[in-house]
Amino acid sequence: MKCFCCAKEIVPLEGEALAAEERRIEEEDVAYVYHATCIIEIVPNAKGEPCRCAVVCWFCLCKIEPDMWESDETWATYKPAVPFDKLPIFEHGSEDCNKPEKYAAYQPT
Repeated sequence: MKCFCCAKEIVPLEGEALAAEERRIEEEDVAYVYHATCIIEIVPNAKGEPCRCAVVCWFCLCKIEPDMWESDETWATYKPAVPFDKLPIFEHGSEDCNKPEKYAAYQPT
């Protein structure tokens, strides 16, 4: 899966591979990670528009520093690979709304 902001490939790590990467980050003081996948809710400024969802890597999450959500105007300032109007609608209350795989069809090209 690719980050909707920077379009870099996000390679999810699990188990010992994740633990090893976390140790490397700590030991080498690495400032960025492309293996963690996070979801940011993007709230439109226009009334009546639905909220959107962006899947981002850890590096972009740290760069954006969202509180609980981001505005569509702020999202645009990052010159994202997936613009606001192309982001998937965030389905509040859906069982899988916080699972990045749900939004895989919206990959940046």
